[in-house]
This record gives sequence, structure tokens and C-alpha cells, in this order.
Amino acid sequence: MRARPTRNLFPGCIRHRADRLRGCHVLLRAVLAAAALNASLNATAQTPEWSALVAPPVGSGALANCVSAENVTQAASAAESIVRHLQGDVFTVSCPAETPATGSSVASTAIAVERLSGTSGSRLWRREFGGTQISYYTLIRNFISLDVAGNVVVASSVSSDENGEFTYALKFDGTTGQPAWQALVNAPTFALDVLTSGDVQLNNGNLSTTLFGSTGTIATLPAVGQPLPERGGVPLVSGGSAYLALTSADGRVRRVAKFLNAGSPGAPTITTTFSSDELISISFLPPASDGGASILDYGLICREGGVGGPATVQRAFTASPAIYVVDFDVTPGYLQGQALNCTLRARNYYGFGMESASRTFFSSQTPLSLHNVVSRKSHGTSGDFELPIARNLPQSGPVTIEPRAAGSGHLIVFQFTKAVDSISGLSVKIGMLPAAPLTNTSVVNNELRILLPAASVPDGSRVHITGSINGSMFSFAESIGFLLGDSDSSRAVDSTDVTAIRARSGQRASLENFRYDVTASGVVSSSDILAARAHSGRMLDN
Repeated sequence: MRARPTRNLFPGCIRHRADRLRGCHVLLRAVLAAAALNASLNATAQTPEWSALVAPPVGSGALANCVSAENVTQAASAAESIVRHLQGDVFTVSCPAETPATGSSVASTAIAVERLSGTSGSRLWRREFGGTQISYYTLIRNFISLDVAGNVVVASSVSSDENGEFTYALKFDGTTGQPAWQALVNAPTFALDVLTSGDVQLNNGNLSTTLFGSTGTIATLPAVGQPLPERGGVPLVSGGSAYLALTSADGRVRRVAKFLNAGSPGAPTITTTFSSDELISISFLPPASDGGASILDYGLICREGGVGGPATVQRAFTASPAIYVVDFDVTPGYLQGQALNCTLRARNYYGFGMESASRTFFSSQTPLSLHNVVSRKSHGTSGDFELPIARNLPQSGPVTIEPRAAGSGHLIVFQFTKAVDSISGLSVKIGMLPAAPLTNTSVVNNELRILLPAASVPDGSRVHITGSINGSMFSFAESIGFLLGDSDSSRAVDSTDVTAIRARSGQRASLENFRYDVTASGVVSSSDILAARAHSGRMLDN
């Protein structure tokens, strides 16, 4: 079964002086603590200590295959194009130098390998290779590594309209930059690894080619093999410094930079998980430390069998939850009931951080049903928090209370045991108003996401949502109440709520306290106290 894509289906202080001073001091400390925490959570990448332009070389013409706009969010795609010597210098393979020629081709195209001083970024040596006339539409993937002696091994995979797909493989003396050998492999390359023997392995998709490390001649004929593991090119973080390959929009290296006070992020925290015979869903919180730069995305890694097994699944997600619809062509062991061990890791500007604790999943034949309903909100850099909604309740009587501010709207998420193919009959009843069709709706794998606009749900409202999925194979009817500041779900905002919020002032939003961050800022602060106090006396409508 193939993974299903995301689809849109429908268009103050206390009265007495002594108490006033004491109360203001408490609020002031809370505000300062919140400001300091927000500053640390929202830290961004700093100005580099040095930055060296490695492409194009001085005097070259326009770069048709390496556009000029640098894009730091593409740093991970340059992971194979930069490597750091134990002595601290950086080696990189960069964009080709291009000079426009006639028609749709470029002349004197060459790919460059450089060694840069880790201290200053100055060029220690530069070598170019290639130089054949190739099409403007050439695709180039560059890979670089070091052997145990510090020599540089490079693979440049070229796809040209005129010349087909091939790979330059080269070895240079790491100290002098003198070429040791160059080989031509008639296949594209997707990864490069230098084996402990010194031989060079090229991953050619479903095949792999091994070259003798001493001569570059083919040691083995292409053979079926597992994809090579990721090289450690990014992050290049050591002792608080990070060395990054900054790339163009197409992912090719244009510049290398050194950043101080840099670090990779900590491990994400997995909160809840769910699996069935066709999907895995992992909810998580961002790491406590972002390493000094904003989190760009999260990598999901799943391995069959033991934790040390080969990576069967690798996917990137920008937010919780990470939902993977099992592709049985890729993960046949999961179909057979074997364990699938999954971890998450965060990536910032400086690279990937530590992996989370592992969770183990087993396939099971699960009938189509609704296994969870939540109200999901983003609390700034503290992450997305899901408020579980009590199920099978009528619109009247006790219901789960959403105490957090609407912001741009309330996102209600219905999570099913299988992927949602179609929905029908969706309607919402708000208070005493007649039921109306729902329009702000989308499906992501097994999740039906309903956005209730802030203006449509007055504070104190009761809401009832009904509908069916997958050709009316399963129908649902669930209720929820909305009352800003009702942190204890009593269906009334009173002094108990204000006191409870004040007791947590200065805390970062977490699984234990996110209900008290009623403004969803990411930190429980004076703004939450004031919001609850302003709504004191409000009650949920009957």
C-alpha cells in the first residue's frame, strides 16, 4: 500500500499597597522569566566567524547550473558535499564553473574540490575536474569523504541530455591536493563511502560499485546492495563551532562558513503513538534545547527488527504528529508482523541532533474506527499540544472544555485507525443555532482536521460535530465546549482557575501544564493570568 498524500477536500495588581507591591514583584519576575525563556527558545543562527566563497571561481561566467541565491534551509542537502579533517580543516566539493556557449550548452564546465583552513577559511588548495561540454539541464550530485590517512575521495554524479548518466570518482592527496586517480563509472551515484579497507563504495541506487582505494579501478562488478548510511557531513559541530556548506536553491554548495556558539538540537520527546496494519502515528514535542538555532524539521527513522537494523523508513516532518502510511514494498517485514523500531531527531541550521527514545510498533489487523479526538494548538516554540476530547457525549451536560484562546481558530482533529479516503455529511451545531455544513476541512492520512474559525465559535459555546468517512463505513458525533480560562474544566471561570495559572507562571508549556497557557504563547505568564481574570465569572452556555 502506497503512502497517501495530503489532500484538501473542501473549499493588574492587588488593591492594598503591601499586597500590590508583592503581587507586582511576582508578576515582574514571571514576565522577566518568560522573556528570558522566549529569547533562548527563539535563538537564531549567528553571524559566521568566516565565510568563504567556493563557487563560482574568480572570473567565471554565469552559473546556469548553480543559481546565486543561497538558501540555508538547504543545508542538509549539502551533507555529502563537505567534510572536516580531524586537524580542523574543511574539504568541500562545490558547484561547477560554467561559461555560456552556443545553444543550450555550456563550455569549460569543471567541478571544484577545495581545502579550507578551519581557522580562517582561507583556501589551502583547489583542484578542478570534469571540463567537458554538457547541457544546461545537467543534474549534478556531489559527494566527498576522507580515508583514514586524510586523503580526499570525491564522487560527482552527472546526468546530461547529451552524455547520459555517469559518475566521476577521484582521489586527492589531502595535504597537497595532488590527484591520485580518476575513474569513470557508467552509472549515477546517490551515496559515497570509504570502507575500512580503504576501498571506495558508490551506491548506484539498487546497485553498488566498489573501487580499489589505491588505483580507482573497479574491484567488484555492480551488485545489488543496501543503500549506504548517511555520511556525517552535516552537522560538522565540534567544541561549539559548526562548519556548514551553504547552498544554492538547487542544493549545490556555493559557500562554506564557520559559526561559533553552535550546537545541534537535543532529542525530541515522543508523547503518544498509534499503529495499525497500515499506518504509524507518532506525536512528539520539540527538544528542550534547539542548539542555538531554530528547528527546521524532524527526521523519522524506522528499522526492522532490532534497534541496530538497517533503516527501512526515513521521512521528514515539520510538525507533530509524524504519520507514516506503511509502504509494504519498502517495509515488507512490517506486513509479516515483525517489529518496526522508530526514533525521531530534530534538525536545526547546524544539523541533526540526538535521536529520541525508540518506540516499537507491530502490525495488527485493525477495523476502521475512531480511536481519538483532540483539540490541537501550537504553543510557540514549545510545540503542539493536544487536548483529548471525551468521546460519545451529547452536546448538553458535561463536555471537555477547551480553555485556550482561539487565535486563528480551533483545530479539532479526528484520528482514525485507517487512512481516510472520503468524508461526507460533515456538519457542526454551535449552541442553539441550526446545524451547518463544515467547509474548513482537510485530510492528512488517518486524520480528519476541522478548523473552526474564531469568529464562528463565541466564548462559552457548546459545539457538536457529526459526519461519516470512507463511504459512510464509519459515522461519528462528538461534542466539545469552549471557555477561555477554564483550566480545570469546571465549565466556569473563577478564582480557582486564576490561582492555578498564577502558581505555574514562568513555566514553559509542557504536557503537564499546557492547559494553563491559555494564550498558547509557549510560556505560562502574566498574560495568561490577566486573560483568565478578565473572563472570571463566565460560564459555559447551557
